[in-house]
Amino acid sequence: MSRAKTCDSCKKSIAYEKHKLTPFSEYAYKKHKAAKWAKVRWWSNIIMKRLPIPYKCALCNFNCKLHVCHIKPISSYTEDTLCGVINHPNNLIYLCPNHHVLFDSGVIDIKGNVIDETKCNCKYGEVILHSK
Repeated sequence: MSRAKTCDSCKKSIAYEKHKLTPFSEYAYKKHKAAKWAKVRWWSNIIMKRLPIPYKCALCNFNCKLHVCHIKPISSYTEDTLCGVINHPNNLIYLCPNHHVLFDSGVIDIKGNVIDETKCNCKYGEVILHSK
């Protein structure tokens, strides 16, 4: 008996459909708290590459070494949340490293408006606030 063969594109689509229906708790690793989010972040990069979104920072148009940023943080979801909700395209955005750090630390909002400069506890050296 021969097994049905699937092309690479179909395999990726099937894997993505399985990912969307996977509860976040199934990706939980016991070694380190942040490690459980690694697979969700990995999928977010795959999803963004498939979308017809220009590869540039949504705030400054920088187009090198971008980060995929979750607008609503992964840590804010419960463990029974489906990964398709966490990695929904409406919750993902490309940001440059500077804007990603500023957004995650609460210095700027998703539109680039400065909320609170005193919250900036940047770990990656100096971060310059861009003036518009």
